[in-house]
Amino acid sequence: MKKGQVVRCHFELCDANGVILDNAERSGAFSFVYGANQILPVLENYFADKEEGDKFYVNITEEEVFGPYREKLKKFFPQDEIENFEALKIGDVFELEMAKGNVVATVVEKTHEGVVLDANHPLAGKRLQLFVSIIEVRELEEGEDWPSPLKFKR
Repeated sequence: MKKGQVVRCHFELCDANGVILDNAERSGAFSFVYGANQILPVLENYFADKEEGDKFYVNITEEEVFGPYREKLKKFFPQDEIENFEALKIGDVFELEMAKGNVVATVVEKTHEGVVLDANHPLAGKRLQLFVSIIEVRELEEGEDWPSPLKFKR
């Protein structure tokens, strides 16, 4: 595999107990440009010596991906501070505007007094297993644009 090639793969993401969290059947095949910082560096490293048709397994620690679960990222907000309090449901995800930038948070508790929002990534604090099957490796075509919504630091 060479830097700049498009990689398409099927995958299955499981927790440490083998419970399936996501897979290609649910979300579709996953594609990225190898070497363009479009996936987590720890994962991209596993693709380095692979080619079309290869299958591999990755055991990922919490430190390698989303970090430990941090209790301080959970916060209670009283009902009177929330415009659309009645419409909120447990599991709702939205973006909060914070002084240091926007943060994605999930409603994890709701009472008549308010809600608890959790800004941890849903997979924070979890050891993960990833099964990958590379179904295509091809050259990036001229004029083909692969903007990534986020770039990972190396």
